[in-house]
Amino acid sequence: MKRKGRSLDDIVGDVVSDSVKIYGDRLVSVTLYGSAARGEYRPGRSDINILIVLDAKGILDLEDAFDAVRRWRRDGVDIPLFLTERYIAGALDAYPIEFLDMKVAHSTVHGSDPLENLVIDRDAVRLQAERNARGWLLRLRRGYLESGGNSHSLHALARESLPAFHALFRGLLWLDRGESGGSPMETMRRVCDRFDLKYALFEDLEEIRLGGKRRAGDMLALFDSYLEEVRKLVLILDDFDTPNREVRT
Repeated sequence: MKRKGRSLDDIVGDVVSDSVKIYGDRLVSVTLYGSAARGEYRPGRSDINILIVLDAKGILDLEDAFDAVRRWRRDGVDIPLFLTERYIAGALDAYPIEFLDMKVAHSTVHGSDPLENLVIDRDAVRLQAERNARGWLLRLRRGYLESGGNSHSLHALARESLPAFHALFRGLLWLDRGESGGSPMETMRRVCDRFDLKYALFEDLEEIRLGGKRRAGDMLALFDSYLEEVRKLVLILDDFDTPNREVRT
C-alpha cells in the first residue's frame, strides 16, 4: 500500500540516501526524470521515475536494492532504471526516443548528469518512431478485435497505449522543429496542428487515461478514430525526410 502525505522532495531524498548507503562508491548518479522533473507530478496519480547509474561492479549487485525498491514503491516510485554509463552510450541507437524523452525532462539529484551530453541521431529517432507507431497500430487493431467491443477492455487499452504516444509525439516534434519541451498534451497539440491529426481525439484519450469513462458505443466510435489517426501517423513517419546527421540537444 502506498504511503500518503510525503512530499516529492522527501521521497527523492530517501531514494538518494538509500542508494548511497547501499552502493557507496559503486553509485555514479541518481536522476529524476519524467512528469515529476517537468513539474507535472500529481501525488497519488503520477509515478516517480528514477534513473540510477551504477559502475560495472554495482550493476552486478542489483539484489542489494531489493528492500529499498520495495519501500520506494510504497511512495509511488516506479521501479527505477538501473543502468551503467556504458549501457547508455551503447543504447542510444536502439532506444533514442526513450533517452530523448529522459534528456528533455530530468534533474540529476546525486552525482554527475548522465544525460547532459547525449548525442541523439535523427535517423535513429525516425526509424524507432515509425517502428513504434507501426507496432502500436498492430497492437491496437488486435486489442480492438480481442475486446469484442467490451467497453472495459477498450478503456484499459486506451490507458495502456497513450503514454507510448506521448513519447512518440515528442520525438516527432523534435525531428520536425528541433524542439522537445512542454507537457505531453501541449506536444501532442503542436504535432496534431502541424500534421493535421485530430487533437480532440487525443484529449479524449488523455481524459480516459486519467480515469474518465465513456459508454460502450462512444468507445467503439473513439477507437475507430484512434485506429485511423495512428494509421495516418505511420504514413507521416514513413514519408518523413530527415538528414542523416547527429544532433546534440
